[in-house]
Amino acid sequence: MDKIEHDGFDIHYRHERSAGGSVGNSPIFLHHGLAQSAEHWFQAGWIEALGERDIIAVDMLGHGASDRSEEREAYSIEKRAS
Repeated sequence: MDKIEHDGFDIHYRHERSAGGSVGNSPIFLHHGLAQSAEHWFQAGWIEALGERDIIAVDMLGHGASDRSEEREAYSIEKRAS
């Protein structure tokens, strides 16, 4: 998994490039639900079902391989949106 730093935390994501290329197509961004991670998209077979598109699946703060915060404010709607 790759990662970026945001607001002092490492946020992990998985970027899968399609075999056929995605020239002219925007990548698909996958955001998991509660108590899940980016890996669930891959395990459930969604990547194959989405066809010839690049996929970016993220582990949100406190999920999967991403950092966790003890501060409740770190999980606010405003912080998540940023």
